[in-house]
Amino acid sequence: MAHFVKTNAQGQFTLNGKPWFFHGSTYFGRRPGTCCGSWLGEHFAHNFRMLRDDVARMKDAGLNAVGLFLPGADFYQPADLQPNKTLFEQLDRVLDVIARGGLRSVVFPCTRISRETWCRVARVQPGAELWNAATSGEAERCLHWTYRFFLRRYADRPEVIGTMGRVGRFDFPGWNPPRAQASPVHSHWHRWLKRRFGGNFSLARKLLDLTRREKAWNQIALPPETPAHFSRESPRAFEYALMQQVLISQANRRLFRLMKTLAPRQLSINDMEGVEFAVGLINVLVPELVTADVLWLECYNWEGMRGTHDTSPRDQQWLVEPVANKPTIDLIGNAGYVQMLVRWMQQSAKALILCHGTDIGNRRGVPDETTQALMIDRFNAYIKSCDAYGINYWCWTDDELSRSAVLPSADLARSVEDRKRYQQAGETMGLLRFDGSERPALGVARATGRSLPCRAAISASRQVLVLFPTPLFQSLYRYRSNCTGFGIFTALARQGIFATAAFTSTGENFISPQRLARHRLIILATPSYTRDHPEVPPRLLRYVKAGGTLFLPLALPDKIEDPYVKVRPSPTLAALAGCAVVHRRQECRAITAIESHHRHFATGGLTRWNLPEPAWLTHVTPTPTAEILVSANGSPLLYRHRLGHGMVYVFTWSLDVYLFNGAQYDYSGGHWDWLWQGLAAALPLRQDVFNPMTRAIREMSWQGSVGGSATATTDPAR
Repeated sequence: MAHFVKTNAQGQFTLNGKPWFFHGSTYFGRRPGTCCGSWLGEHFAHNFRMLRDDVARMKDAGLNAVGLFLPGADFYQPADLQPNKTLFEQLDRVLDVIARGGLRSVVFPCTRISRETWCRVARVQPGAELWNAATSGEAERCLHWTYRFFLRRYADRPEVIGTMGRVGRFDFPGWNPPRAQASPVHSHWHRWLKRRFGGNFSLARKLLDLTRREKAWNQIALPPETPAHFSRESPRAFEYALMQQVLISQANRRLFRLMKTLAPRQLSINDMEGVEFAVGLINVLVPELVTADVLWLECYNWEGMRGTHDTSPRDQQWLVEPVANKPTIDLIGNAGYVQMLVRWMQQSAKALILCHGTDIGNRRGVPDETTQALMIDRFNAYIKSCDAYGINYWCWTDDELSRSAVLPSADLARSVEDRKRYQQAGETMGLLRFDGSERPALGVARATGRSLPCRAAISASRQVLVLFPTPLFQSLYRYRSNCTGFGIFTALARQGIFATAAFTSTGENFISPQRLARHRLIILATPSYTRDHPEVPPRLLRYVKAGGTLFLPLALPDKIEDPYVKVRPSPTLAALAGCAVVHRRQECRAITAIESHHRHFATGGLTRWNLPEPAWLTHVTPTPTAEILVSANGSPLLYRHRLGHGMVYVFTWSLDVYLFNGAQYDYSGGHWDWLWQGLAAALPLRQDVFNPMTRAIREMSWQGSVGGSATATTDPAR
């Protein structure tokens, strides 16, 4: 292999100047198993015997890359932290076998030298602050040391695509509120707040709801040290989440600068744990702030829509987690989950690798191998439809800790103890079974390998932007907010409308008017537009007046909650709302008498709808020049009015109609598709109804695989 894999400005991988699609699998041998297991060293001989055959089978299945998960800390002698010659030589042999088999490798030292070992060898004190490269200079030196020898040793090997890493989030032991769970980042917190508020302590007191005991910057408590914790009612959650994102982005920049310095011809790869997208407070990967060449994104089905609860009842008081109470394979909203993640991360303009797979015999996964294959096939279709240029399977084979290695399925009926042992065993996600035989999922990978696209450039539709108000996503409420986005993206794709995604701020910067102006239609993706930066509505007004089209789910027509949960007047939001009279805003979980008044927005037989969660209906009389398109409960449900050269479509209820049909969560029918159909006809918008994702969603909606309705014209309340 003479050429290094590169990337271009369109977010593609290239090889020898031509587009190249990453199609790989995670690999960590069979003994002892799991992603951070020490599969070299004493286990090397056992695992190495199977490596050549594994590589040959990967090649035959159409794979072209291997993600090597390595116990990075083991590669250094604990006495002096010098490189472990034996382990590096073993890794040399692994890389040689993979290269001779025609595959390329990604090197990921996924464990780090411990704080205790580093401080002992370096003869330094760890300090009181959190041991994280973003908050501790010694922790950063320790992290860089972990990567330094890998980078130098393999920098000149073109078969090594690059090295993967990250700084990592500020970890919390759980979501409960005891003070002991607050990460020790107090000095950073105090400096951050003093800078952000320009030294104005009175302003900080007002916006952060400081108590009488908090009389100085160094006395301001962290969110977990307050009764509000990280709930969406916490006035401190936004600042803390923003601080974490900025500090970790800065530390990541330093890490990837080191990678490019020591291995300039290889790619630097920033990995993201799936939970960082599912639970927003710890979402530290902001795409616009990424400086690595590539984003490796974990994209597992259980991080998207939930079939069952993934947290304890105690933690659910903080992490709002609606569940569908149906099998994972039947979750139609996972199509929107993949889209929202990919389209948002494409704002980085980096190449993306989507790492996915599904567990067998686990409540978060699927019951059998056939369903595993179907799930992987669907996710592949979703990923390719979003113009991502890399797919990685987790993982190549089951290992000694997998359920399939603990007990054969025939033994499970013997006793309750055996079944419990089986359920408590490790992940069973391999394309191969533990005995080396092929699962149906490998056939899916083989078919994908034969049909990999190599397109000229990202073809993501720029005509529609789904825009998320950042302050709503800076607390543990993020997962619930994500769900609304999943529903919107799924419904749009069912109509062949493909959108991109962005948030109203990036780090400390608000979204620019220039970014907004690229799109014909902007959809504010929230049940009702209740909270945002007060600086955003003026930007939206400018966008509309210049000729853009805005879809606004109305809340308070002339007020908005700021990031600190304070209600502020907003004259520009009032202009966007286009209301002559605001009669009332009332809690309303059910609407009736739905009636269409325009041919583009024909609602069919839909006459009523129910939502299980609190929703609000804003009763207004629009301005005289507005046009009422649909009404409900005797007042406008959807109307539009012109502002300058553009148009605002105002929806007066909740966009959670794309999530719920009564108590049914992950609603799969198309009763509300008339809304996007109408917009597509009125603007008009380009639609690609033959896209594989659209076909998959329609199949799930209309053939009843998820209990969905056959058409969009049936009244669900009858």
